[in-house]
Amino acid sequence: MGIDEAEPMVYGCLCCACSYEKTLYPQLCRNKINLNEISQDSASGLANRVLNMGVLLTEIYVDTVGDPDKYRIKLSESFPFVKFVVAKKAGSLYPVVSGAIIVAKRIG
Repeated sequence: MGIDEAEPMVYGCLCCACSYEKTLYPQLCRNKINLNEISQDSASGLANRVLNMGVLLTEIYVDTVGDPDKYRIKLSESFPFVKFVVAKKAGSLYPVVSGAIIVAKRIG
């Protein structure tokens, strides 16, 4: 967790480490699930975990390889009280996403 002293905001970083079996197996099954769906389900699951911890969650920044607007709309429907910023190459645009990418690579 980092604190930006210029603004009274606390930034958090959370990632979901999935094994190759968990991400590749659904694609090999008869009812295939694509990687975008797995990513969206993971983002929803992470948001639920944070909310269940009692954190006042106001914004979530997400990196995507798919259609950012479609992804943002899907997440916003599940969490209408949270502002979602979904962008391609979000790691180069938002420091909190960059931090999450670094953490994911270290534990992945």
